[in-house]
Amino acid sequence: MTSATPRHIHIQESIGWLAPAPDGRYRIEHRADNTIVLTPDPDTGPPYRFVDNTQRGWLTLGEGRCSTYPSLSAATRETFLFSEVVARRGPIRPVEPPSRRDVHVLEIALAAAGPQAVQTTMVVLHRFYQECRNKDGHSLRLTAGRPGSWESAVLETLAAGSDCFTAQETHLNTLHTVTEVLTRWLFNDNVYVELAEGLASIFGSVIDVVGGWNNVTTPKLRRSRIGGEAHHLLASQAERGQHL
Repeated sequence: MTSATPRHIHIQESIGWLAPAPDGRYRIEHRADNTIVLTPDPDTGPPYRFVDNTQRGWLTLGEGRCSTYPSLSAATRETFLFSEVVARRGPIRPVEPPSRRDVHVLEIALAAAGPQAVQTTMVVLHRFYQECRNKDGHSLRLTAGRPGSWESAVLETLAAGSDCFTAQETHLNTLHTVTEVLTRWLFNDNVYVELAEGLASIFGSVIDVVGGWNNVTTPKLRRSRIGGEAHHLLASQAERGQHL
């Protein structure tokens, strides 16, 4: 589909669920004959990565087409026109990097937590894992920004397996801060922030500032069954702390 050829989509009943328009990138015209016309914005086009209302991640391929990410468990992709995804699975959320404010707030909170920083984050991840499974019926929301990447696979393992830690073993102020920020990343109606990549980048900076992996982890975490997985992801972008 080119920008000069609108896409006509027949809607059987209500079309109110399509609002709001996807980040202003498509102009949506509602017609009296129960049809909508989506005209691409030639200046911006669809977002390169986005998440649909079933919490699945998509890539834009060009020429108005997009596909779901290949996952570790399925080699096939779904491919549609962007307008069709908006109509069938909208509203969509563009995948964006963390805001500078969120990065700054998390870096301060995690540094303040010291050896409890990683353990505190793991408790938050497990809470969101449970909440997503209760709300969505699955945990795809946690990895929707780039499903199938090794970072997303490790984050899924951490979120599912962090039930060995309790809130009493966390830094409470940091627990509240991490929960608040990650709620925005996962549940914002307008944008989605990739969780695995965002946390790896922020922890990389914190680990370098505080002097290594041992200064953001407890002995219990380092001995735990998922301590190695936590290090693999969260220290992956640190210059210090690459070795256990």
